Amino acid sequence: MGPLSSSAAIPPALRRMRNVFLRPFAAGPFFRCALAAVIAESVVLNFRYVTPHLDFGEVSAGVQGAAAGSLHRSASIVLLGIAGLVLVDVVLLAWYAIVRLRFTVFHAVLCESPGLREGWRRYAKPADRLFRATLLATLANLTLVGVLAGFIALGANTVINVRTPDGKYDLGVFLLMFFPTIAFAGTIVLVFVLTHVVFHDFILPHVALENCTAREAWRVVRKRIRAEREAFFSYFLLRVLFAIVAGPVLWVIGFAILWPVFWMLGTSAAGYNALLADATGWSEVFRIALNVVMLMLGAALGAAGAAMFGGPMAVFLRAHAMYFYGSRYKALGELLEPRVAVEVAGGDSTQ
Repeated sequence: MGPLSSSAAIPPALRRMRNVFLRPFAAGPFFRCALAAVIAESVVLNFRYVTPHLDFGEVSAGVQGAAAGSLHRSASIVLLGIAGLVLVDVVLLAWYAIVRLRFTVFHAVLCESPGLREGWRRYAKPADRLFRATLLATLANLTLVGVLAGFIALGANTVINVRTPDGKYDLGVFLLMFFPTIAFAGTIVLVFVLTHVVFHDFILPHVALENCTAREAWRVVRKRIRAEREAFFSYFLLRVLFAIVAGPVLWVIGFAILWPVFWMLGTSAAGYNALLADATGWSEVFRIALNVVMLMLGAALGAAGAAMFGGPMAVFLRAHAMYFYGSRYKALGELLEPRVAVEVAGGDSTQ
């Protein structure tokens, strides 16, 4: 069978998504795999539990006052610097964890199993290599953001200083700077999206299955994209369409189902906070503890909702990418299903 188009890869991707979650179904593995897939695929369904009635007293204000009175300004600067370095480390660790989760979900979809432990252990080194490559690519893309910021600053300075003969702002100058800026910003967004898709959907399978570097994988991917420009272009369009259409639809469905639960939690929080508004001593401690429990319960329900509705979508996206590219990449196609493998007689699996 020849290469699958982006639309032809949808039915087998739906079947594999069903097999991952439902054959057999178990609640624990389902929610773990679904939540991991939501994080790995960046499928964000924000079911927020918000209520203005949760009050945690003056604890934070007291802590801030004590800290302000005891820390010297120079010491504060040192602590802020340390906090900044810690924040950078946390961001990088989280980024690495997401990249490794992508390999883990890739393995789960490949094996048609919601189990995560084996994939997490197997792809530690490939994930580290791909993480470094994505970091370098992101830094390169951020230079474009810096150029855009400089262009915006130059445009703003031009608009402010170039006036009409009567001293008013020149609309022509504003439009002359506005439209190129919008076009440049859109191009940068497109570059970020393309970088994410290429790394995640096309380079990752090579790194996972061949244990190669991202640069070696990119050479092969680039040849395939050049050979089938129309097919890959339609895939990119469908990928964006999934994000634009499926995300809001799933959010509306999930919100309609979960809103009554969040409403009951919010009403309960409002009720006991009103009853204990004048509480002191242990009663105040009890009220704050209840608020903490309610916040944790709401966060857990929100995460469960995101996993329940976003998880299947995330696994489908991964399976769809694997079937589309696997029909062009023999090593991956043969692992998915022999009928979608590329028919290359005696050829290299990477070609």
